[in-house]
Amino acid sequence: MLNAVDAVNRYTASGSNPTFAYTFRIVDQDDLLVYLDTTLQTLTTDYTVSGVGDSGGGSITFGTNPAANVRVTILRNQPKEQTSNYTLEAFPSERIEQDLDKLAMMVQEHEEKLDRALKYTPNSIYTDQGFPDPDSGKYLRSTASGQEWVDLTAVSPTLDLVSGDVKDVADYADFETAVAAIGGTTSTLVIGTVQAVSNNVTVPSTLTLWFVGSGQLSVASTKTVTINGPVITDIRQIFAGSGTIAGLGKMPVLYPDYWGTNTTPGTTDMATAIDAALDVVEANGKGTLTTLPTTYAYATSPNFARAGVNIVANRETIFKHTGSGNAFTIDGGLTGGGFLSLRFENITVHGNSNSTHGFYVRAIHHSVFNYLTSWGASTTGAAFQVEGCYVNQWNSPKSSGNGNPYPSTPLYGFHITRRGAGSDSSTTQTIINPILEKFTTTNGSGIRIDYAGGNTIIGGTSELNYDGVQITANSYGLNLVQSIDLEDNAGNDLRIAGVSNTFIDIYGISASLIESTANRNVFMGGWLTNLVIEATAHSNTFNTVLFITSRTDNSTAGNFYHSCTDNTLAYFMNHNPGIVIATASLPAAGTAMNGTILIEDAGAGDRNLIIYAGGERFRIDGGTNF
Repeated sequence: MLNAVDAVNRYTASGSNPTFAYTFRIVDQDDLLVYLDTTLQTLTTDYTVSGVGDSGGGSITFGTNPAANVRVTILRNQPKEQTSNYTLEAFPSERIEQDLDKLAMMVQEHEEKLDRALKYTPNSIYTDQGFPDPDSGKYLRSTASGQEWVDLTAVSPTLDLVSGDVKDVADYADFETAVAAIGGTTSTLVIGTVQAVSNNVTVPSTLTLWFVGSGQLSVASTKTVTINGPVITDIRQIFAGSGTIAGLGKMPVLYPDYWGTNTTPGTTDMATAIDAALDVVEANGKGTLTTLPTTYAYATSPNFARAGVNIVANRETIFKHTGSGNAFTIDGGLTGGGFLSLRFENITVHGNSNSTHGFYVRAIHHSVFNYLTSWGASTTGAAFQVEGCYVNQWNSPKSSGNGNPYPSTPLYGFHITRRGAGSDSSTTQTIINPILEKFTTTNGSGIRIDYAGGNTIIGGTSELNYDGVQITANSYGLNLVQSIDLEDNAGNDLRIAGVSNTFIDIYGISASLIESTANRNVFMGGWLTNLVIEATAHSNTFNTVLFITSRTDNSTAGNFYHSCTDNTLAYFMNHNPGIVIATASLPAAGTAMNGTILIEDAGAGDRNLIIYAGGERFRIDGGTNF
């Protein structure tokens, strides 16, 4: 007879006990498999057996006590054979019973193995489900057509971080106890509920935290959880409480959503969550903050200027400023060295009438700004306010109220200036392909440069503004503006009061003004329409420029024109060195012509050099032709 029992016993060793019972019958001492954790033990070498043949089982005794917390597993392993030989003899009842018991033992062993197997529920319609042969390094996935082995990183890169034994925080008193118990063993800790953390905890690099369900770490005030290992999670809030989360160096990117739930996008204030993510990046000295394709609102802008930060937003993300101050602050401070080597990309900011500026960038250097869009700020502010910055690259900054009117129209589109009175100027800003439109307030402009020098603007457009490009008298020169489209500006396409700037291939079809303080500027190629040069502007050079409609040079000190074309006259009447002019059309002598050299066409074979100096003009005979 054989009782209905499980053919397995499992224990957790205490570290002080060598003997463990087995509660099922065996025929031979070899009919056991004994494991410590996953390691198979050897009979007589590691343990001995008693109770062979007893219906209630017996025990095994280890030569060395198993260590505390080691799992001891004892399995029956009945040989799958039939060695009895039945002949013409008296009925061998004991032998038949033993053979039948062996068969029952095999059945019990199979039952134990099936208990450990994955099985469909009794009401399942699936039968005869086969599995493909194992494929090293891949994971099994069920599909509509069956099972397949897949590279898990292709399905979810974060799930590939699962490593070692998978443990559940629910099996421990709390999160702190779990981390301490696991120690440095390579493991994955599943967190499925909110875990209150009331002490400082350091998670080792060997421990992966896997947040599932409603799993969170709620850290008490003044306490810090430092996470040095990988983290697996959906993009949702996993950190709560007023304490600090540190580390996270093994997370490829950080989302503000890890620190806060954006319950009502555009209304829920996410400033605290954004700041928490930035704090981690700053503490690490590097890292990337990214976003979901939604709206993140805040009343007060966090300061996004943090050491080593890269902010690469989703292209559909909007940062919405609902309060006062700057709509998006990147501030390296009024004093000090500021920040170096930052990156901001795909950031769209919506300001309001109380937003001092859209993007406010101060003391940021050697950094890259890609595809930033600013929409709306106060009527005295700028869409992009750049103060005291040097050696930055701006790719395709945009602010346009064309077709989508600003909620409040800023005074300037892109304003490059110094940080504080008498402080650092902005230099070597390279702005490529800006789109700056609808800054229509009187004396406002798409681009304004003051207290700044050595900046470069290439391509793009500044149109439908009051002024297109304005460089003031207090700018520091050496600015380059090239190949920009300036049209339909109500005031001037170009309004230049500074010195020693260069303009190449400007396309201006409204009007341009060279103010009285402008000198030593160079204009090369392009179109300038309705150009007016004020009286004391001087030493400005125009080279191969096409003047449209009119050109009025009121300068008494002289400017220089080389190979230019006036679209409204057959020739220039003022300051055109080297141009050929008929005798009857030669300009009269006067101080306004001083320094000009013309070629007189007095008829066939008669060409002379006309020099204007000292309020007079002089003819040098050109001699005979050859």
